[in-house]
Amino acid sequence: MRHIADSKIGTISSKPNVKYPMVRLPQEYLGIIGLKAQIYKTDYDGRLAFLVVPYEEKAAQLTAIPKSKVSKLGLETDIETRLSAVESEISELKSLLLLNEIVSFRKNKNETDSEWARPDSNRRPPPCQDGGF
Repeated sequence: MRHIADSKIGTISSKPNVKYPMVRLPQEYLGIIGLKAQIYKTDYDGRLAFLVVPYEEKAAQLTAIPKSKVSKLGLETDIETRLSAVESEISELKSLLLLNEIVSFRKNKNETDSEWARPDSNRRPPPCQDGGF
């Protein structure tokens, strides 16, 4: 075996109360992203060790489980991409809310203007005429 990198074991959560240990590999191994891997527990110099063996699935296995339905554990580790998507959605929502508020304000203003803009806005009874009582 050959040493390739040192990595801190981190955590990733797929659900609020579920955590998994995560190990990052160097970028030179981008080619194995998306592949399944067999993981074996072993020991190395008397310490806990893991052997990770990536492999490609056969076409018959892919028909049973589509790749898009495979666990998102490995696909959603890029925090910057996820945050950027959330920020753009928030920005879009703010724009829509502001636009809705402006339209609502204009509509209310037009209704208020038309309500008070009458030819006789001073509603007093007509003056008394002679010949009464």
